[in-house]
Amino acid sequence: MLYDNDFITAEKQEEMAVERRDFYRSKGIILDIKRGIVPMKNLIATQAFVEGDKFREIYRRALEEGYNVPILVEDHPDLMNYYLIDGHCRGKSTLMCGKNYIDSFILFSKNSGDFNSDYVKVASLLGNVYIRNLPIIEV
Repeated sequence: MLYDNDFITAEKQEEMAVERRDFYRSKGIILDIKRGIVPMKNLIATQAFVEGDKFREIYRRALEEGYNVPILVEDHPDLMNYYLIDGHCRGKSTLMCGKNYIDSFILFSKNSGDFNSDYVKVASLLGNVYIRNLPIIEV
């Protein structure tokens, strides 16, 4: 069973973006954060699946209540993709609602373009699966 506190707010997602940026900075990688719109066709998952129960509840809330919290992504222009850090169920739900773009907090490098990221490595190990192909699994 899912509870209201299982669902993130935009404020909490922004806090997570700041935490992730600060983590990279501690490793000497200078990133910034911007809020913007990301094309769904360029969104790569960094996990193997979305959980069925959670996905269905987020999808229901999106349809019935307008639940729309930005996701958190890394922008990798050299790879021409965005890598999803947080919000896989929200991303899949947005796609299922027929939308081509999604509101996002975007981590990006102003100086060097691309940067070394564990999320890119994880996505590569998982086969660089686009969100549209990410399976929904019952757990």
